[in-house]
Amino acid sequence: MLVNSLWLSEHRRDPGLVLIDTRPAKDFRAGHLEGARHFDPFPFHHTDTSERGIAEFGAQLQWIFSALGISGNETVVFYEDESGMRAARGAWALEYTGHPNARMLDGTLKAFGYQPFVHGRLSVGYVVTLSLVDALIRANRDFDLVIVPNAALPTRTRGRSFFS
Repeated sequence: MLVNSLWLSEHRRDPGLVLIDTRPAKDFRAGHLEGARHFDPFPFHHTDTSERGIAEFGAQLQWIFSALGISGNETVVFYEDESGMRAARGAWALEYTGHPNARMLDGTLKAFGYQPFVHGRLSVGYVVTLSLVDALIRANRDFDLVIVPNAALPTRTRGRSFFS
């Protein structure tokens, strides 16, 4: 589950590697690892522990990760500035959906030496269409996905498993 800065340096250009910056949006926009996508899991909460609530939680996570362009075939590395809960929570959430290759950068960005950093280019707001996200990924654009906690899911994602 943990990868270190040496592993990341060696695999940085692997076509199946996806980087997820879990820091607050303002920090992502100020600069991030090249090609990283943004998801801050901190504001994402789900308090309904009924059977239906747990199913909705799983469906929301699947929607979030699919909107980030994650299909289940890649290795996904979550990172943040310091050892904290955001990267761990992101990796756990992806693993919870059944994705087999959720990883976390051990030692955080400080161990990686903050290189190469780029400034954020595009911020995608509250309304995200999967076709827009797909176009951004195909164009290799950096983008910031903002999730509204407990937002209604698109009907087509309900009950569908993306990673199993």
